[in-house]
Amino acid sequence: AEGARCFKGKLDEEFEVTLATAGVYAVLCKPHYAMGMVMTIAVGDVEVPDGFLEGRVPKKAKARFEDQLNNM
Repeated sequence: AEGARCFKGKLDEEFEVTLATAGVYAVLCKPHYAMGMVMTIAVGDVEVPDGFLEGRVPKKAKARFEDQLNNM
């Protein structure tokens, strides 16, 4: 989401994050990103921003993001 801070967890460690800025967040697992291990979080009553999936997104990750976004 625009104006939101990035967050990062460590491998095999649980963590918590509080998302206070409304928007759509793309979350990915760096080691498994190309295999499609991604998650989408919507905070508030928001629409998917134009260009959300622009840029270099692996095919499997893009398919998973698209499926998640279509179910929002």
